Amino acid sequence: MGRIKFVVVLLVLAWSGLVFRLGMIQLVEGKQLEEWARREQQCRVVLESERGNIYDRMNRLLAGSVEVSSVGAVCPAIENKEDVAEVLKDLGLGEYKEILSLLRSGSRFVWIRRSVREETALLVKKAKIRGISVSRDSRRHYPMRSLAGNLLGFVGEDKTGLEGIEYQFESILGGSPGWAVLQRVSGNHYPFPDCPRKKAERGKDMILTIDASVQSICEEELKKTVDRFRARQGVVIVLDPSTGEILAMANCPSYDPNLLGRGDASTWKNKAITDMFEPGSTFKIVVDGAALDQSLVAPGDSIDSNGGVIRIGSLKIQDVKNHGIMTFSEAVAYSSNVVAVKVARRLGKEGMYESARAFGFGNRTGILLPGEAKGFLSPPGEWSEIRFANVAIGQGVAVTALQLAVAYAAIANGGELVEPTIVKGVIDSNGRVLKKSGVQVVRRVISKEACDKLRGILTGVVEYGTGRMARLDGISVAGKTGTAQKAEPGTGYVDSKLVCSFVGFLPATDPKLVIVVVVDEPVGRHWGSDVAAPLFKRIAKKVIEMRPYQSDIYSGLAELR
Repeated sequence: MGRIKFVVVLLVLAWSGLVFRLGMIQLVEGKQLEEWARREQQCRVVLESERGNIYDRMNRLLAGSVEVSSVGAVCPAIENKEDVAEVLKDLGLGEYKEILSLLRSGSRFVWIRRSVREETALLVKKAKIRGISVSRDSRRHYPMRSLAGNLLGFVGEDKTGLEGIEYQFESILGGSPGWAVLQRVSGNHYPFPDCPRKKAERGKDMILTIDASVQSICEEELKKTVDRFRARQGVVIVLDPSTGEILAMANCPSYDPNLLGRGDASTWKNKAITDMFEPGSTFKIVVDGAALDQSLVAPGDSIDSNGGVIRIGSLKIQDVKNHGIMTFSEAVAYSSNVVAVKVARRLGKEGMYESARAFGFGNRTGILLPGEAKGFLSPPGEWSEIRFANVAIGQGVAVTALQLAVAYAAIANGGELVEPTIVKGVIDSNGRVLKKSGVQVVRRVISKEACDKLRGILTGVVEYGTGRMARLDGISVAGKTGTAQKAEPGTGYVDSKLVCSFVGFLPATDPKLVIVVVVDEPVGRHWGSDVAAPLFKRIAKKVIEMRPYQSDIYSGLAELR
């Protein structure tokens, strides 16, 4: 009888324990188990946003996105990751170790390879590997290939901007990603009705101030010059002096953003804003403009060039040729270093420094592009008499090509320093203009009267001075040549390494365009007059000859044809 009672008690206890456990599962652990089951059957994936397009000022596509096939993996669904990695390797999707590392990453979803060829995508589909899927994806595409490559930049594998415009305006172009919850069916994940999701927001489109036709002319002619003189590199900028809009910003060498894997990373920089150089005689406008503005000199004033030589302590500054006594206009036209130093002394150290700063040297221009250098301009308190004389002729100071363009634009537009701009507008997915660029005047540099005088003097540079090779038939051109030796650490200035430049605007009386040309290290003994000035002329001539369908600046240049 005792045994029966014992067995009954055991059965009751066992049954009570079972009921208690079931209750615990139902009441306490139910939600945890439900969540575990849901995680096993569902996954949350990111919905990538479509990147905004980039257009030139004539609405020609410079950067957009095209559909491609990409191979992805839902890692928890793959049981034998080693075997799958081997198969994917054989299908040409990468190295075994790299693929296996992705599959073992711990992420629920990873991309194995993006932008695969359609033949490869078809082979993956036919293989029917559990957990591996092929989906339509997008890839950044630059239809004009290397055109403006250094300006546009590129995006990475994750479609985030890494250089240039793509990097600078990531917040505008990139949009906002979304997400969706997928249901697992037979090892694969699919969307189901009413699945939770957040829609991705497309990036906004951007219209640049760049004109693809002008850009193409600049790149083509620049490459010809760099190749002809076996130069290290070169830069061209075309700018509207009234608005600060950049119509072209060309680099040589350049690169094709579509082919990053085959290019040289050293070519990615936009040298028009990142590289500094001693400007030489193109910097003399700092002295000329301020001296005219303060009535320290007049165009017709006679100045003795001291036989083409001036000594400051141990420094000997000389002209290429002795022109004797000249008017100030002639001295600028013949690029007299001696006269430049003499006039600079009338200004004084503080006066010349203030003029240089007013023209924008020693400061970034404010353009919305990554990597802009601010140049180099030491304060006048650090200038010896020798350094003072050097700066007056464009030595011991460093500038960027864009700084030169902005400074000469101030002379061209009547004396105002205008902030350069590369963005004309931002447009949303509905075609609404969200932002339109306007003219940003930074400050007045010199008076309009002084500008008129200086423009006349710079016209003489092209008519009979060092810039004769930049002359255009029937169109007045004003400008200045520059030739500067490059300095190397420990050795000083090197005669064989030169930077040749020309900065000009046209027409001289009512300027519509400012063009800066810089050629770095042409082989042989050359000058800005025989390397850069002819390049300026070819570019200006071709831009003027453009037809209406090529550019919206046609009407502004019509009177010049």
